[in-house]
Amino acid sequence: MAEDVCSRLPIDRKKTYVCGQSSGGYMALCCAMAAPELFAAAVSWSGYCCFDGTMPIFTYRYDKYFQTGKIPICLMFGAQDALFGISSLHPFPERKEPALTFIRFLIRQFGLEQEPMVYTCHPVTYYVWHTPEGFPALKVGIVANMSHANYPEESRIAYDEWFSWFS
Repeated sequence: MAEDVCSRLPIDRKKTYVCGQSSGGYMALCCAMAAPELFAAAVSWSGYCCFDGTMPIFTYRYDKYFQTGKIPICLMFGAQDALFGISSLHPFPERKEPALTFIRFLIRQFGLEQEPMVYTCHPVTYYVWHTPEGFPALKVGIVANMSHANYPEESRIAYDEWFSWFS
């Protein structure tokens, strides 16, 4: 698909991003983890990858598909999203929810420090894990008063707060 699009449109391959909402967010993450050479960064709104089968629609076989290349990933969740129950991450919780298990997986795979940098830019509270070199590798945003959604403002924020860093 990427080759087909690039053959027909003037695409800057250094600024190719992947993003999606809900099951599209899951697919964006699958693309990011399975083909990291194609993308500069990824954002998933209300989507994640599940490894234990508790959410079959979001199940991902990382042992089969995960590649060693790592691209920066941003996850956005609504604080009122009944599917995930994530209203806060600080201090970083040891709860067993599948979305939190996925975040811990990314922290381990990317070799990141356990404690994130935390800041709020209303309505979003961000948790950012940096590489030892100071590069933002994982960002999780919790959007106040948002359910399982992606509002237009979150799309703009995703570009301004995440994609614009990477090319």
